[in-house]
Amino acid sequence: MQERSDTFLTTHFPKLVCIDQSDGIRLFGFECGDGWFGLIYGVMLLIDRYASEKSMDVHLRQVKEKFGLLRIYKSGGDENIELMIDIAELVSGTLCEICGDPGQAINTQGWVSTRCTKHCTHDSSIGHIYKGPYHRYGPTYAGTVAAIIGLFGKIALRWIQEPVRGLGNQKPLDLLGSVGGCREVLRLINQLEHGVYV
Repeated sequence: MQERSDTFLTTHFPKLVCIDQSDGIRLFGFECGDGWFGLIYGVMLLIDRYASEKSMDVHLRQVKEKFGLLRIYKSGGDENIELMIDIAELVSGTLCEICGDPGQAINTQGWVSTRCTKHCTHDSSIGHIYKGPYHRYGPTYAGTVAAIIGLFGKIALRWIQEPVRGLGNQKPLDLLGSVGGCREVLRLINQLEHGVYV
């Protein structure tokens, strides 16, 4: 991740990210492409709010790409924090790690990466700055995932991976990568909470 993206996240969420700079060596960094910046911002916002409400200590130990998906390793928290992280990891598999556009897992020269058609042969060593609407996407994503977990609890992970009639038989997972998609899912959650059959 580009240094300015990394700095933005670490300065906005100082309670979540413990940066040890003993001996001048920084031991934490985001080891993935900037295409996931908006998603990471959203899940960190969600975790930070939840941990504050519950007076819970949660510390992210590592955030990186592994086998084409976002991986978030942490200490502390509870099963709801685990669900937040699991959902974010699944959503990352639908977003290009380079630019944040819709993508899918591809295998290039033995490496699995999540890429859009534009970046399927892209050299990931060339940095890109995420240009998506993180200031809208992050809070919208956080609110939608909070609503999903609030309504479905432990089965939230299963629910987002199944086609839902109220979403035109789309999987919620496929919609959580954009502001518009999150709003569609949130609209459905609101209807379900008020007993509207869809």
